[in-house]
Amino acid sequence: MSNKEFESTEKKVGGLLLMNSFLSTTAQEAVALRFARRLGRTDTTPVLFEMTVDTEKCRQPFSSIKAVSDFSAEEKILFSIGTVFRIVSIKQLNKEDVWNVKLELNGDEDIELSMLTNHIKRELGESNNLNTLGTLLITMGENSKAKQYFQMLLDDTSLDQIAHASVYHNIGLVHDNQGDYEKALKSYEKSLEIKLISLPPNHPDIAATYNNMGLVHKNQGDYEEALKTYEKSLEIKMISLQQNHPSIATTYNNIGEVHDNQGDYEKALKSYEKALEIYLISLPPNHPSIAATYNNIGLVYNNQGDYEKALKSYEKSLEIYLISLPPNHPDITITYNNIGSVYNNQGDYEKAVKFFEKSLEIYLVSLPLNHHHIATTYDNIGSVYDNEGDYEKALEYYEKALSMARKTLPLAHSTLRTIESSIATVRKKLSQ
Repeated sequence: MSNKEFESTEKKVGGLLLMNSFLSTTAQEAVALRFARRLGRTDTTPVLFEMTVDTEKCRQPFSSIKAVSDFSAEEKILFSIGTVFRIVSIKQLNKEDVWNVKLELNGDEDIELSMLTNHIKRELGESNNLNTLGTLLITMGENSKAKQYFQMLLDDTSLDQIAHASVYHNIGLVHDNQGDYEKALKSYEKSLEIKLISLPPNHPDIAATYNNMGLVHKNQGDYEEALKTYEKSLEIKMISLQQNHPSIATTYNNIGEVHDNQGDYEKALKSYEKALEIYLISLPPNHPSIAATYNNIGLVYNNQGDYEKALKSYEKSLEIYLISLPPNHPDITITYNNIGSVYNNQGDYEKAVKFFEKSLEIYLVSLPLNHHHIATTYDNIGSVYDNEGDYEKALEYYEKALSMARKTLPLAHSTLRTIESSIATVRKKLSQ
């Protein structure tokens, strides 16, 4: 695995590791070691995964493929996509450069693991098709791969209208995650158009598309339109879903983000607390949506200047993310970024830069190079150097941020104005 992935995995001992592809393994340790040693690259760490599986209790699909393999002596075993292991230990093998990562797959007696995997299965649905696979890849942060599968589905003439609407919805989510908001909105509008014709007016799938259209408007800085769309979504969900359904919490979370961006912190906190209350009742304790809500609550406290409460909320968020998400997932980096902002506000610039750089490192691996999250991180690093009085470095990072943000955000977006203002201020300081 890459050095960055290995460093992140080392910190997750006791946590969960979810495989985002089919995993081919061997029952022969010597064969695995031969493959591990073969790489010989400086940017990777050779790893021997040692998996313990309780075959009587395990319900996650795996199978011996010895009979159909070209090399039957290797005794290959294939694990299904989405298999979740618990990381037991990580140790370096004696006199070897290879690291031994012990994993455990023991089924339902591991309550925490079982709750999370079962919930993921329910979220994805029971059908084993390309749409399900694409949705799982989005969950894992693999947006480009997901898009390939969804495009294959659009080319399938046998799909009915409802299936096409679902695919357009998911393609919209991919574009949104990649920062291409115009394409995201077009995909959601196509999805909504089909759903409004084909489904009852209060169907939850219509609410889901309204919700995601609100996300795009929010990301574009159009907060009024975002709020209108979220409220349409919430209205339908309150009619069609149970009172404590996690989808209702998601929309409360999104409404809270709009209020937060508008500076109405009391309303934001109320919405986030409603979301958290529902999530804690309806989701497993290590679900990423709970982490996202703690992160959002931290944002409010940070904006209010209550840095201790902000840091506590962010740390709760990070703890869950590191257990439930892959090491390079963009949501982990958002929390690193936010922790960096707290330290920056507290004047602890060394820690601030450390967390911003952690964030940037993962973003550069997991997101398109012009994504606005990368621009925001450059802006944050610039603000640290600005606060330290290193105006030349500050200007360098601010200009990187502005160059990226101009490629992805509307000209009237508040982020652009903030960066432009920072550049003007730093240039003035340099000229004095």
